[in-house]
Amino acid sequence: MARRPLIITTQPGWAFATLSELRTAGAGEEYVRFHHRDSTLVCRDGIPALPKDLSTPAEVFGEVMSSDSRRGEDATRRIVKLVRPDAVKRAVLDLLPYVEGTRPRRYSVVCETLGRTSVRRQDLALYVERAAQSAFPGWRRSSDRAVRIFCKADPEYAFVGVQLQSNLGDDDSGQPGALRRHLACGLLQLASIDAESVVLDPFMGTGTILDAALRQYQARAVVGFEVDSAAAEIAERRLNSGKASIFRQSFESLDTAMIDSHTRMVTNAPFGAQFERVDTRKLVRFFRECRQAGARITVLASREQSSHLGRGLGLRRKNVIVMGQPAAILYETR
Repeated sequence: MARRPLIITTQPGWAFATLSELRTAGAGEEYVRFHHRDSTLVCRDGIPALPKDLSTPAEVFGEVMSSDSRRGEDATRRIVKLVRPDAVKRAVLDLLPYVEGTRPRRYSVVCETLGRTSVRRQDLALYVERAAQSAFPGWRRSSDRAVRIFCKADPEYAFVGVQLQSNLGDDDSGQPGALRRHLACGLLQLASIDAESVVLDPFMGTGTILDAALRQYQARAVVGFEVDSAAAEIAERRLNSGKASIFRQSFESLDTAMIDSHTRMVTNAPFGAQFERVDTRKLVRFFRECRQAGARITVLASREQSSHLGRGLGLRRKNVIVMGQPAAILYETR
């Protein structure tokens, strides 16, 4: 089959974590394009050269077709000219072997637009729908485990793709406000977690970061602290492993003697309406003591608190969005 580019969508601000994962997977930076407006990465290495099962993106698509704005014509005008039944059929058949869990001969069409596009979302969806119907007249439109044909467009860039992976429904904690797993993986990726790492989360919650550290990154061991008994109980069930040490205690009870040069503190400092914020001065003091003991720190915090933490600890800072709220990641360079 022809090599098909991967189109990777991320949560706003999180693309740099996925870029790090792509580098680990062997993607050359010269083959990756970034579209800032919608946090979309286009990896020209694509399928089958790169794995489709990535941990840090929101969604991964195999490219059917794409277009940029050119000569005063916006991207939606150009993509409409490319959406032909023969091109759609050829691309979908190329990508079908990499689509898992779908029922035979079923498809769905989803379309999103951002900004003021020349072609309206409803019309764009209709163009894609008609091309799919003509390409596969024996297929039935269905939302139940169907091949998902997705179109996303803004005035500068538009693409049609087949969904290969989605991490948007990956929260299995059952707790409102819990960190999504692919964002936890983004933090772990930035922390360079490997099989020698001991991952420490002093604000463990339901254990999403620690669970991902064991399952996706094969960490040697994980350690978590949590004062909320309901959240800690969920974490204990999820982390029922000889590699996990769970403490139903405050972060302030942590003994820095348990920290060594393999310790990677990866955590989500509580913020948002559902969580009680921790005093910033306490956090700075706590993180500083842990660093002095040998831990490397990667922390997700509110935008306001992160500015104080970054200055107090000398960490790099990257602004992101989490569940619609402004936040920032603080991390150390390798």
